Amino acid sequence: MLERLPGGNGETWRAGDVVLKHVRDEREAAWLCEFTASLPQRGFRVALPRRSRLGAWVVNGWTAATWLAGEHRTDRWAQLFDAADAFHAAARSTRLPSVLKDDGWELRTPFDRWRFADRVAWGEVPPGELSSRPEIRMLLDKCQPVDVSSQLVHCDLAGNVLFAEGLAPAIIDHSLYWRPLAYSAAITFADAATFEGAPLDTVKLLERYPAWRELLIRGVLFRVVVNELARRFKPDLDTREPFVPIIEVAIAANA
Repeated sequence: MLERLPGGNGETWRAGDVVLKHVRDEREAAWLCEFTASLPQRGFRVALPRRSRLGAWVVNGWTAATWLAGEHRTDRWAQLFDAADAFHAAARSTRLPSVLKDDGWELRTPFDRWRFADRVAWGEVPPGELSSRPEIRMLLDKCQPVDVSSQLVHCDLAGNVLFAEGLAPAIIDHSLYWRPLAYSAAITFADAATFEGAPLDTVKLLERYPAWRELLIRGVLFRVVVNELARRFKPDLDTREPFVPIIEVAIAANA
């Protein structure tokens, strides 16, 4: 019996101990399966991908992986950041994959907005009309060059870490980018404070990362731009008011 799971854009299903997920980029999905299959799991868990009977990771746009026990929590931010650190330590030796080198990201569909917003946050594409939004212009003006190394990082952690008694936190729904650690942490804070009810002083958990203040600006900018772009597809979406507190925290940290 199939059970539709929350998240995953409504395209993730559970069948017993297997999770089936529809993917849009089969090349990237196949690489992700190879990556997670070989990742040493210490201090965190990830779902192990399953091959088809013919040995393929992706079949007709679908992948399969093991079901992970756990539940979404909104009161374990320190543990979430510790699990993220463990995940990123395990991924540190991974080289920049070719699937993330593509510089052709354009805003064609609602699903492109995350990659596009990331490139805006890093000055790799011009913001265009987005800069007419005062809060976006303010964040763009605060962006400073940073001399921090990049690696493979998960940039959608706030709603994608599961907790289970006696088990390491499980990290799911991998949204991977080649950016500094503090950028991933900044996005996690932005999402936790905006959508998950985390207190604003959760930002203190970022202090462990190099250049966290400067990258907090870029992480908050990423989240604000993503949601501003969403307004093109959902015109009634409120894209400003929920983000005022995290914008103020980011600006104050860089005053």
